[in-house]
Amino acid sequence: MKYAFYILLIGFLIALSACNRSTKETYFPDGKIQSSLQYQHNQLDGTSSYYYPNGQLQSVYHYENGKINGQSLQYYYDGKVDLDEQFQDGLHHGYSKKYYKSGQLMEEFHYQLDSLHGVYRAYYTESQLRIEGYYFQNQFDSVWSYFDQYGRLVGQGNFIKGQGQLISFFSNGQIKTKTSYKKSQKDGSYLQFNQSGVLIDSFWYKNNELISNNEEIQH
Repeated sequence: MKYAFYILLIGFLIALSACNRSTKETYFPDGKIQSSLQYQHNQLDGTSSYYYPNGQLQSVYHYENGKINGQSLQYYYDGKVDLDEQFQDGLHHGYSKKYYKSGQLMEEFHYQLDSLHGVYRAYYTESQLRIEGYYFQNQFDSVWSYFDQYGRLVGQGNFIKGQGQLISFFSNGQIKTKTSYKKSQKDGSYLQFNQSGVLIDSFWYKNNELISNNEEIQH
């Protein structure tokens, strides 16, 4: 008897839950579907899909109790993936990948509860590595390396939780610029050199804004 009771109870709960689920759809003026959203208890729960006017899927999100969870995908008009992200309780958490229209990977991030945290890479359209660096809770951290399309190092930064210096190079290896950073923004001196290594100009930044060149500050 107890077994039969539990079977009936489970069946009742499933039926009750199904009664509280609904799908709402919207349409373009020509009758094509524009969106299809799943709800439970009047909040988003399940799959939410959005479409382009040509009928191609534009984006797909998965909700649990009103919050995005798991993988979300955004697409270009032709159906290729534009953005592939992971969420947890409505926050970016895990990988995030941005693609060129060609389908090649453009950028890849890693998040920890909505903060950039971990490796970051950016690529040229032909898949060559353009930038490689690391974030620590939204701040530049460790070594950041910048490459041209031939794989040559053209810049390198060293940071500790957003503070450090970024150096760029001429093709002959000589230093081109030196830029000071605080809180992952230009803050402090910005020095320019010629290809012989001679300092030719200097400026001063505060909170990513150009204040003046050093000569004007001194006067």
